[in-house]
Amino acid sequence: MSTFFAIYDARENFEQLLSYYASDAVLIDVVYGHCAKGKQAIREFLRWGDPLLKLNEGNSLSIQKQLLNGDTGVTIGTFEPITYGGQSYSYWKFVIIQTFDENGLIQKQVDWINYLPREDFPGGADINLLDPFGEQQDCNMSSS
Repeated sequence: MSTFFAIYDARENFEQLLSYYASDAVLIDVVYGHCAKGKQAIREFLRWGDPLLKLNEGNSLSIQKQLLNGDTGVTIGTFEPITYGGQSYSYWKFVIIQTFDENGLIQKQVDWINYLPREDFPGGADINLLDPFGEQQDCNMSSS
């Protein structure tokens, strides 16, 4: 977990970051209302190469606490300020829950990120229709 977040913080090697995900990994962003299944969908969602994104000097995130219990890790931290499309955004607190497969790869990641200002991030799908903490390993939004 620590190495994954160090790579994320440096924001220099996206392929290396993606190598930590299983090929069929699921990333659920609860607040934004998005679910991505598979490395390509995760790549498109994270958009590291987005020319509108400008990072400030120094760290892109800071970690306050990490917990690991069996196949599940929890990371609590803060994303540092950014500029996107000319708009400045302040700190965003986050909790990221990752479940690892038998090879130590991320099988499921559930992000809780406090996107502010709220009106700039209206969200997408109703993630309440998913089971982010259960065994569900897809992005099927059916309510059954």
